[in-house]
This record gives sequence, C-alpha cells and structure tokens, in this order.
Amino acid sequence: MRYIKRENGDWIDPKKGLHMTRKQKAFADKVLEGKNPTQAAFEAYGHKPDQRATSSQVAYLNMRNEAVVVYLQGEGYDAATRIVELSKTATNETVKLNANKDILDRSGIGVRPGAVAAVQ
Repeated sequence: MRYIKRENGDWIDPKKGLHMTRKQKAFADKVLEGKNPTQAAFEAYGHKPDQRATSSQVAYLNMRNEAVVVYLQGEGYDAATRIVELSKTATNETVKLNANKDILDRSGIGVRPGAVAAVQ
C-alpha cells in the first residue's frame, strides 16, 4: 500500500501528494469489500437511514476523488495479482477453479457461443 497513516488519522500518498480523510479511506475499503458506493458511504460516514440521498452524493463525490480512485485502483490491481497467483499455485482444485472463474468474470471474457454443449 502506498498510503501512510498520519497522526490525525488521515492517509497520505507521499509519492503522489494525494490525501484521504479517515472517512474516505473507510469508504474505499468498504467498496473493496464489495459494497456498492452508496452503501459504503452510508456505513463509512455513519449516516442515518433518512440520509440515503446524502450517502449517494458522498459516494458520487468520492468515486471522482483522485486520491480515492488511485487507492481503489492500486488495491484492485493488487487483488487481481493475488487472484492470478492463486489460479497458478493453489493446491486445491476448487480454489484454482474459483480463481480462474473470478479472472474471467472480471475481464468480461466468457465462453464462445457454441463452444460448450448445453448440459441437461
């Protein structure tokens, strides 16, 4: 990870000079966990149930914030690298299969039409 935690709880990427608040970092981590951006903002910012519109606006702004985007991309590439490594080195065949399926899903690659006979 390129980001370093500062004494005040904020995060900074010293190489790029990018800065994230604690809440922006929490938001990004929740997105990486698989939550949609609005739900991630709702949880990271502690919004009340009647503040869904606020969560949506915060999510919109965060997903366009350069520091958040760079963090998400960096962590995403790291995760993709780990999945590729798992697909090659896992000793459990189910783990290998799931890693390869994840790679194909993320890349948008599917089976060519007619390449596999339908199973009934």
